[in-house]
Amino acid sequence: MPPHISLISLNVEHSKHLDAIKAFLERETPDVFCAQEILDCDIPFFEKIAGPLVCFAPMLMLSREPKPVFWGVAIFSQLPVRAYEATYYHGDKNHIRMYDKKNPSAASRVFLCADIEKDASIFRIGTTHFTWTSDGQADDAQRRDLNALFRALDTAGGIALTGDFNAPRGWEIFSALSERFKDNIPPRYDTSIEGSPHRNSIKRMVDGLFTTPAYEARDVDMVSGVSDHYAIRALIRKGIV
Repeated sequence: MPPHISLISLNVEHSKHLDAIKAFLERETPDVFCAQEILDCDIPFFEKIAGPLVCFAPMLMLSREPKPVFWGVAIFSQLPVRAYEATYYHGDKNHIRMYDKKNPSAASRVFLCADIEKDASIFRIGTTHFTWTSDGQADDAQRRDLNALFRALDTAGGIALTGDFNAPRGWEIFSALSERFKDNIPPRYDTSIEGSPHRNSIKRMVDGLFTTPAYEARDVDMVSGVSDHYAIRALIRKGIV
């Protein structure tokens, strides 16, 4: 088999599911783990089970005692890292806002990208947690941020991009992503949100794994019972450019 890496992406939902996530990651032992909604105070926990932190990018501050914590996205890797970059496409790292329930969409938005080496090959892996809307319908803020994200992705070149896109598959924003990149989530999955009373078992496929022709995603599936989102699990190998 050509060189490949094992990848898992998951919206971890703060610190609410650490036991389940620990069991899952210890069982899977992915080469690369991309996390959304991760707290900076939990990074040492994840490094013990997912490998060294490559990069953490804060998006929002949450009020906690004895001090606030940062909430954002991160990449961990068991493999050597040759380069990484955090590109903010809304807001910036020097002006991270405190969470306000009256304005839940005020978070900064960031695209993380890392070059991971395995078997003398470099794999470019990216992740993001895209702009939120209350009903999944696209709004002007999402459209603005999508254009900014596309500019960052154009600079990144060939990539495997995963994350929580806060936009259901088949709707405007997800469709725009699918027009530029290959959507690798199998059609049999119609949701990436765990059914629960507070979400009324909403079926929305909002988590994604997109690739440029430089990469192929193989054995892609989704795993429930880990967080409030399904985990994305895949093998990433070099494609034909």
